[in-house]
Amino acid sequence: MLVTASTMSAICSRTAIFFIFVSCTAALVLRYGLSMVPIMPTRPSPSRPWKEVVADKLSADSAKIPEQWRLSADVIAAAKSRKQIAGDFIEDLLDAETRHVTSADAPDLVAAMANGSLTAVQVVTGYCKRAAFAHQLVWVDPSLPLDSSQLPVFC
Repeated sequence: MLVTASTMSAICSRTAIFFIFVSCTAALVLRYGLSMVPIMPTRPSPSRPWKEVVADKLSADSAKIPEQWRLSADVIAAAKSRKQIAGDFIEDLLDAETRHVTSADAPDLVAAMANGSLTAVQVVTGYCKRAAFAHQLVWVDPSLPLDSSQLPVFC
């Protein structure tokens, strides 16, 4: 097999992304402990009504989001009235550091962590914060029959 420069570049990018994932996961576990890592998923009792199971799951998921990352009811209501929350809407919710980290490419993040201008904790925190915001903004009622054209655009 002939290895070209573009093949090596793709391999290096994948390796960099894997490195970021592993180092960021380790940094989060070190900082917050194993309480944020689900060890074994629980299964609902088959005798419980599904709406009760959903309510419990939503409550448990919400409790995992740090208090300072919880969005106000006004922000969530504004998001529900929009078809698209990507772009300015979500960007305006994020602080400058989080915007900087989550808008950077993987090679730039690796370089920034290598030269010390960013730490793995900052990178993981930025992505987790953005994901927590998105999780709160994008929720589809499972009882509604929606097709993909009706879902909000996030990416």
